[in-house]
Amino acid sequence: MNRLDISIKEKAINAIRALPNGIGYDDIMEEILFLSKVDAALKEREKGEYLSQEEVEAQLKRKWQQ
Repeated sequence: MNRLDISIKEKAINAIRALPNGIGYDDIMEEILFLSKVDAALKEREKGEYLSQEEVEAQLKRKWQQ
């Protein structure tokens, strides 16, 4: 197991600990999935792989005009 795996594991454990008691497995999985998506988005942003607000608006405008 490398350092990145440990960091992800620690993030998941901390997220689960922060959740209220009495929740189900689905809630836990939803929280971990959310963290995964946020981490992926931040990595894409670091690489410059994202769209500006203007680019998103232009794409939506084109899509709605079809």
